[in-house]
Amino acid sequence: MSVVHIKNRVTSDPQSFSNYAASDRSLLWLAKHENVDAFSIDLTVGDQWSEKYGPTSNEMHKISEEGMRILRHGSIVVTAAEEIRIPHNMYGVLLPTGSLFLDKGILIAPAKVEPSFSGNLKLRLFNTTALKYTLKKGEKLGSVIFFSTETTQFQSPVTKNSVLVSKPTPFVDRISQWLGRNVNQLVTWVVTLLGGSMMAAFLVHFVLQPNFPTTPKTSAPQSTPPSSPSTSAAPAPSQNKAP
Repeated sequence: MSVVHIKNRVTSDPQSFSNYAASDRSLLWLAKHENVDAFSIDLTVGDQWSEKYGPTSNEMHKISEEGMRILRHGSIVVTAAEEIRIPHNMYGVLLPTGSLFLDKGILIAPAKVEPSFSGNLKLRLFNTTALKYTLKKGEKLGSVIFFSTETTQFQSPVTKNSVLVSKPTPFVDRISQWLGRNVNQLVTWVVTLLGGSMMAAFLVHFVLQPNFPTTPKTSAPQSTPPSSPSTSAAPAPSQNKAP
């Protein structure tokens, strides 16, 4: 396989794309050509995002003009603004852009773009920093390079549908859903916390407490009875009788 020279293999005409989709002169269909380089296509932020897009949910939300915030060490899915169609004999590889990761700490998971894909790519982004980041529409996310396959296999167009909802899921509902998906992890945290607290109390009471310095007890002063005056009688004066 060799990297396709994209500049000479791009069209916006659906008929031309269909006519050459299975030949060695196949074309890549793009709605707009402004992000086409010689050997790659730049992908930018579209207008939809989701925190929970995956096998169990295909809901997406509109990105406002102010942008979309990615939480600290968070992860979201965004749609690329570029609409593309891949012929039967091209295979794409999605690569993150270095500037977005080095400057902002936002990493895009590498992914593949299968032959016959049609639509807007969905990209998963990771915030690897402890700072929030605002992602705005039109911001560059990554690039796609394409390889020519050795054989041509006909297959139905590959699309990933999503449902656009007007409002994001409320915070309380998101917490409830997270708790429902992470019951085992929550139980582990509680057991660990309680076990750590009990162990600390046991260590202090039975191991460390005997070594603590103790203050000697002060005994109450004993009251001594007042000493009685001496009761020994003085010798009686001798009486001299007159002769």
